Amino acid sequence: MRRRGNKSAKVPNVKLRPAQPGASLSSSSFVIQDSQIDNDDTKYYDPTPRPFAGVVLCATGITDKPTIFKQAVELGATTINDFTDRVTHLIALQHGGAKYMCALDRKIPILKPSWITDSHHIWLHGDDVDLEQSITQHRLPIFTDVVLCVSGIPDIVRRTQINKLVTKSGGSYVKALERPVRVTHLLCSGDDPTDKMYYAEKFNKQGEASIKLVWEEWFWDCLEFGGRFEEDRYQMQHPRPKPRKSVQEVNPNETSTIPGNDLPPDDDEPVQASISKPVGFQRELWRSVLAPRGYDWNDDGTSLVKSPTKRPATRQVQEDEEENLFQGRRSGSVLSSSSFRRANSFAQLPLKQKQPLRRLLSTRVIADDALGMEIDTPGAGPSTAREVVAEEVVAPQPPPAPSIFSGLRFAALGEADSNTVREAIQKAGGTFIETEDGNVPQVDIIIVRLVSGSKMFRSLTSSTETTSKFRTECWLEKCLYEERPCPPESHVTFTPVGVPCPISGAENVRISFSGLDNAEKFFMTRLVKVLGLNLLPSFSKRATHLLCPSAEGLKFEKAQEWGVPVVGMAWMEEMKRTGKCSRCAEVSCRSDGC
Repeated sequence: MRRRGNKSAKVPNVKLRPAQPGASLSSSSFVIQDSQIDNDDTKYYDPTPRPFAGVVLCATGITDKPTIFKQAVELGATTINDFTDRVTHLIALQHGGAKYMCALDRKIPILKPSWITDSHHIWLHGDDVDLEQSITQHRLPIFTDVVLCVSGIPDIVRRTQINKLVTKSGGSYVKALERPVRVTHLLCSGDDPTDKMYYAEKFNKQGEASIKLVWEEWFWDCLEFGGRFEEDRYQMQHPRPKPRKSVQEVNPNETSTIPGNDLPPDDDEPVQASISKPVGFQRELWRSVLAPRGYDWNDDGTSLVKSPTKRPATRQVQEDEEENLFQGRRSGSVLSSSSFRRANSFAQLPLKQKQPLRRLLSTRVIADDALGMEIDTPGAGPSTAREVVAEEVVAPQPPPAPSIFSGLRFAALGEADSNTVREAIQKAGGTFIETEDGNVPQVDIIIVRLVSGSKMFRSLTSSTETTSKFRTECWLEKCLYEERPCPPESHVTFTPVGVPCPISGAENVRISFSGLDNAEKFFMTRLVKVLGLNLLPSFSKRATHLLCPSAEGLKFEKAQEWGVPVVGMAWMEEMKRTGKCSRCAEVSCRSDGC
């Protein structure tokens, strides 16, 4: 029996014959395949409209991200998890976060998840989705949970515009800063401090609120970029900032390719590196990295070139780096700034004679142009020994509070007897005397509340001497604000009401204020409440009186047009003294000096 090679086996009743010429299917298959290369007929054609075609989507803070991404892909969008320069839209539920701030700096639209779900629902039912209209409808509101109040903006048209814009963007607008405090942001303008700023800082110190005092530029930058910026840059303690610019406006060629280790071959002709023109820190960083390899910037500073006149340094790399660092310190380059520092040096120290172990310190002075100060930080280069002189660092102490109540003894009755009043008097140099069993001690001044202490005042005033000792919390607040003892007769709210309240005829009085600052408005609101008058939140024809000490302004002109009596502080003092109210009693504000 003949042996078959190549591990083959004989199959009974089967003859193996060679293929006939021209009968091979491979050639015909190749012809068919070759005839359809780059033929549009073989491409897949999707007749379904995809309204989100060209949209590159990223999300942050979304719990059900897979479902949102799946619907977005069905609408034609491309989804990525990492925020890159390809992203065109960001999905978010709330403000803040790294992705949110990157999108905000680049003016990338930030939208709610409902943008995807609602558009997908419309698309499934066969209706058309207007991409631009849907983006406008589902933008994440800029001022969600923001209660805004303005300070230092006298233009009523401008305030009305701010009111409309903040309300349209999901926030709230209030005119006055009053208790209970709802304001979260105080929008400031102008160079002079206002009463609203004073009370906002006061409420923050007492823990009643957390009001952020920001420049007006914060509001307009948020509207311009379509999101909410952090308030740190816009705080009132800092200089007034300039309008913010986007990343594209600052650096149009933001994306660039930094050359790596795959450098062009070393030849005699200059080789241009494929790189966009950098600015600032990047330019100096790349120059310091590639200069030892023979690269330098061209004349217009748009590209790195390799020149035959500049060869890579092989033996004196350390010396060149130390020299460049020294020159950078003298010229104020970016390598000597506080944003880029060599904390440690790898240069080898020269051999010296062995000495006992001791601490080695290396320092260098860095001129920080941005901060306008010199910082002593660990520097590059060999360290040298020096003696450390221990110096006592004394923290700067705040200036002591003025002792405006020095030598005066105080007592507080009723609701005014609180820890806040006690601490305020003691910090101002006064002596606080505790009351026992409701007996009034021998003191110089007695503090009561204007609203709740007037009844107590009437029951305790048995002599003129005792009456002259009573003051209200309005007087105490004004003294602490102006840092001086104010005369009790300087304002109608500084002493309690000595007549029974509500006064006769008070129910028929509907009064409104004009020309009062915030502090005086608070004081007069308390007095109106004690007397039993009706305070109108806004001036209208329903008002029976207008309290306008300045006798000027839009309300004053309307009051004269409508025939509403304009009264001054003397009219309020007369009611407080006599306990009678006359609707027709009009006081000339210009003549009485109020």
